[in-house]
Amino acid sequence: DNTKSKAHDLDSVGYAKSTDNKTDYPMQTSPEKIAFLQSCRYAVTGNGRKQQCERLLPALQRYGITTYEARQHLDIYHPAGRAKELRDQGYDIATHWQTITTDNGGKHRVGVYTLKSESRC
Repeated sequence: DNTKSKAHDLDSVGYAKSTDNKTDYPMQTSPEKIAFLQSCRYAVTGNGRKQQCERLLPALQRYGITTYEARQHLDIYHPAGRAKELRDQGYDIATHWQTITTDNGGKHRVGVYTLKSESRC
């Protein structure tokens, strides 16, 4: 089932490599991914830690999520804290680092969170 695929390498988190074949990625999230993340955001209202974790988990079950995407599309302003709380609940979440290029040409190092397995540790 394609909807449950995991993003373990950086090419599968919703970004295309930049044209110069370096490790930088443009800060572009596919329209399909944005629609899914927004559906997660609207499915669970509220800004408490519990609600933010409830938005992040289904997103991780389908995609690798950058800190930028968590803030922008899931309304989670401390993604690292929510990832830690999910880890504390037993979820096996990896953090990869990626350099992205913003629309303004700036480079930023962001975390990419991936759920390594469906079941808890």
